[in-house]
Amino acid sequence: MSLEPAVALLQRVDLFSGLDAVRLEVVAFTCERREYAPGEALFEAGEEADCAWLILEGGGGHACRAG
Repeated sequence: MSLEPAVALLQRVDLFSGLDAVRLEVVAFTCERREYAPGEALFEAGEEADCAWLILEGGGGHACRAG
């Protein structure tokens, strides 16, 4: 599997702009690509964070219920 498409996407993200190609390949290699249906939740409010999300296509909204 080629990492080139993922590296090209990461190069366009400000967060990763200071990384060289080798480090971008490491990030791309360790990423897990997922697909979600429109309206599907990525996480719930109050959940402990164990990852970061990078949305490559589509958009993200948010909704929060008051406790």
